Amino acid sequence: MPAPSWYVSWSAAALLGIGAAGWGAAQTPTDLSELIIARDTARQAGDLQTAQATALEIIRRVETEQGPEAMALTQPLLELARIHRALGNGGEAERTYLRVLDIIQAEQGKAGPDLITPYRELAQSLMDDERFEAALDTLEEARSISRRNFGLFNMGQVQLFDDLTRAYLGLNETAKAQQMQEEKVTLAVRNFGADDLRVAPYREQLADYYQRSRLKVAAREEHRKALAIYTEQAPADSAAQLRALSHILRLNFVLLGDEDEHLRIARLLDEGQLSRAEHAATLALLGDFYFVRVEDRGQAERYWSEAYRRAQTLPAEDTARASFDKPVMLDFVPPLNEVDRSSPRRKRAAWGRLTALFSVDADGRAGEVEVEMSVPNERLAQRYVERIEATHFRPRLVDSVPVATPRVRLTHAYRYFVD
Repeated sequence: MPAPSWYVSWSAAALLGIGAAGWGAAQTPTDLSELIIARDTARQAGDLQTAQATALEIIRRVETEQGPEAMALTQPLLELARIHRALGNGGEAERTYLRVLDIIQAEQGKAGPDLITPYRELAQSLMDDERFEAALDTLEEARSISRRNFGLFNMGQVQLFDDLTRAYLGLNETAKAQQMQEEKVTLAVRNFGADDLRVAPYREQLADYYQRSRLKVAAREEHRKALAIYTEQAPADSAAQLRALSHILRLNFVLLGDEDEHLRIARLLDEGQLSRAEHAATLALLGDFYFVRVEDRGQAERYWSEAYRRAQTLPAEDTARASFDKPVMLDFVPPLNEVDRSSPRRKRAAWGRLTALFSVDADGRAGEVEVEMSVPNERLAQRYVERIEATHFRPRLVDSVPVATPRVRLTHAYRYFVD
């Protein structure tokens, strides 16, 4: 059982010699490894002030024993910088990261491989403070060092591509952000081969990015490529195939075409390889398909009812069981906001939050829609109302029967330009 936070704080303070007599009290020197454990334990418990004090004591001891420029300081300083970030002290974090970089450069030169991690974390700290230009320069330096040390196509760049994506999005350079995500797949294909099982997760990640970027056709295509890999390379992995098929089928809710993914999902049911939870979720998904695409409510309710009965045999906390406790949005497409409609490069955009309250009847339709926005925009709010009213919902089920649900809440993020 984890130690309670009060115990963590007390024990870490005791190790540091903080008590009734304060810092000046004479204490037996604590082993450095014990201080490291105390720092990490306090941080994990959320006691960041104690973690910070312990981190500073560790650094003081290493400096005393090995000097202020010792390589042995880099890890303790990195940990301190991370604590500064967690406390929201961006300036202190930046100064600490820069000190780490100076120490490593003095030892390894300006292209030392150990520079990559502090450069990357410094960039993340800069992005926390919305300093995206500086972050982008920092990440490009990290990528250059990665390539010089490990080759142009090393897979260690993958995490850098995710950070570069965030930086470009912060600068509203969406085309370059997308390019970063696509390069991840290119790297994986080059390293492993197009049909290798290790490529499939990267295709799924790109599909998720496309979907978030409203590129639903491209998202479906990536999921289909992932599905082809799973089908060929891991035919017994029904869970992976079902995951890809489920994403495709849900995209089919809002895309035109006569795709047969629902038939493939039905075959997975017939083969009997799915777990109980997967079986229930798959039945529900087929019900969703018949409701939205085929407009056969009777068949949809038969699937939902069977899914509900199977889900009741699962543990109460299982997500497949909990999915029937509230309405589920099936084909909601959020309206374009001002940033989606016009994307001038490097004009800063911020995120707002929209909250919608509405009811969902037993037929799966919303009514009485009310919208509140953190940054009011009357036209956008009205478009949200219209989209919610047009959306199909899988209604809440009670004893396998669809019922109405009052006071449903939806929160959604949207972007707007900062003047």
